[in-house]
Amino acid sequence: MAPMPTGVLQAQLWRLSADRRTVRACHCRPLRVAGLQKPVDIHLDFEAEAVDEVLQRLTELRAQMQPPPVLQRVSKSARMRAARAAGWPWSAMVLIQRTTPAV
Repeated sequence: MAPMPTGVLQAQLWRLSADRRTVRACHCRPLRVAGLQKPVDIHLDFEAEAVDEVLQRLTELRAQMQPPPVLQRVSKSARMRAARAAGWPWSAMVLIQRTTPAV
């Protein structure tokens, strides 16, 4: 399987549903199925818990990839501002406060 091209814009690849309850992977190619005239469009919808699990697993795998990730020192207040700007729920921001050491 070929790797995903880096030129794909993430805003086009992932979309938040109108009700803000799921995220859809939008860049799947239509699948040709024997006996059907038209290819089948495949959409992958992820609920919040699934997104959290995917992010956790990708973080674990990225740590094992070559080259190793570049670690940046970012202050807790900068992480909080970024989380707030991204629309993270308050519970996620409290977790950032409790689990990350001050820089």
